[in-house]
Amino acid sequence: MKTVIGTNIVATDRWLEEIRRGRAFSSGGSIGPIAGNYSQHQILNPAGSGVNALLHQIDANSSGNDSPDLRTYNTALTTLIRQGANLLIGGTAALCAHRVNTDPLQSGTQVSNYFLAANVPRLLVGHWYAELGPGEGLVLGANTPNLVMYGNFMWIEIPL
Repeated sequence: MKTVIGTNIVATDRWLEEIRRGRAFSSGGSIGPIAGNYSQHQILNPAGSGVNALLHQIDANSSGNDSPDLRTYNTALTTLIRQGANLLIGGTAALCAHRVNTDPLQSGTQVSNYFLAANVPRLLVGHWYAELGPGEGLVLGANTPNLVMYGNFMWIEIPL
């Protein structure tokens, strides 16, 4: 059975509708390894953005077996990879940013934990996971130091 959102958008069709409205975004990349450090990816909805970000999908891969976490963390990680790319090709860039860093400490508070086999890409979250208001972030972070960590976020941005 399909879930109805609002009056005429079905949950299974919402992603396509958001792409066509120019409100669906994606960003991916890799970080690490640095000896004794944990690789981390972050999707950050900056303070004052004027949007809420609904996370649709999160993919990951690592260079070794790991049990990465998704963690709440509202401080920007060190390095900006990019603003999200609009999936309506030619549309404006996202307000939310994909950031990364490696650090001897893990950032944030755990929300979920997963298992990754070495060099096997995995869909961690599919079909809606969390909502980030302005000033809020979510980190995909390794639990094993010295690994290359690949992360990809897909989300929509809804004006406040």
